[in-house]
Amino acid sequence: MNTETNLDESLDEIKSETSYFPFIMFCLTGLLMFVGFFIYQGVGLPLLCITTDSMSDVVGKYWLFAMLIYMVPITLASRTKFQLSKKRSRKTMLVFSIMAAIAFYFVVKGIVITINIKMDKSEPTESTALVRDAYYLSGSGRSSGSYYVAFIPRGSADFYTVKHHSKDLHSLFRNTDQIKIIIHKGYLNKRWISIQP
Repeated sequence: MNTETNLDESLDEIKSETSYFPFIMFCLTGLLMFVGFFIYQGVGLPLLCITTDSMSDVVGKYWLFAMLIYMVPITLASRTKFQLSKKRSRKTMLVFSIMAAIAFYFVVKGIVITINIKMDKSEPTESTALVRDAYYLSGSGRSSGSYYVAFIPRGSADFYTVKHHSKDLHSLFRNTDQIKIIIHKGYLNKRWISIQP
């Protein structure tokens, strides 16, 4: 009887010392980084558009809020019996915190930009812009390259660069001095510009 009891206690102790929860948190945070990268790339947004106003104030606020919430499971994952017994608590928390900070930067910025553009119902204003440059950058390895057009809106001293993948538009931008642009107020009151081919 004592042998069975000791065996059960030993099995419970082994289970409590495993690294399942930190491993799950590592996979979850890695997945968050992966998804965040695609959101940050503007998947699903209209082509030939760019946000012209700084989004740092909005992004910073929601990034901090997300990090504060996510630090709860990170702390729990780094303080498990297994992590403490292996003296990995501080290292685990540092690694997870860095991964989460990067992941939430991509996720929050991508979502904020998407909301600002996709939910914008304001009346747009048409204008023109001077084409400063149109060029192509080849990709690394087997990845295809991308086309870029840099333009200066009328009445502005700033220039913006938009990425696209159309060879026909690239030829159009290279053979014209001016392009039509549409200025939007933005759902979050952050202006964004779309190019009218």
